[in-house]
Parts: sequence; structure tokens; C-alpha cells
Amino acid sequence: MPKLTVKVDHTACSGIGSCIETSGRFFRFDDENRAVVISNQTGDAEAEQTLEVSDDEAKEILLAAESCPMVAISVHDEGGAQLYG
Repeated sequence: MPKLTVKVDHTACSGIGSCIETSGRFFRFDDENRAVVISNQTGDAEAEQTLEVSDDEAKEILLAAESCPMVAISVHDEGGAQLYG
């Protein structure tokens, strides 16, 4: 299972919500209407999470990151290579 680090840059996030529309199980709004990443292991929501995901879930997260018009989401693999953002 791939391990991804997913981060939302709150200075860039404008609360449009395309990531949530694309992947509501991995993204939601916080109290300030900024996207946060939901841990699939604990359910905690933070601006940055390291997640162990299936290949299909990894694709879903990348699609959500790509859907952000503000390019506020970055995704890195376990080795630190940037996959998006």
C-alpha cells in the first residue's frame, strides 16, 4: 500500500471545495473554511497527514489535488518525491 504525505497550504486555500467534492473521505473544511486532510486511520483532520492508502485511494487523492484551482494541495510519496503540487 502506498504511503502518501498530503498537505494543504492554508495560505493558498480559498475554500472553493473542489477537493472535498472530488474526495470527501480524505478532505473536509475546518472551522475557518479551509480544507484539511482526514486521516483514514484515525479520522483526525489536519493541514498535513501521512496516509497509507490503496492504489485507488492514491489516485483519488491525486485527482482531488489536481482539482484545486489554487494549487493548495501537495502530495509526496514515502521517499519524499513530489507527486503533485
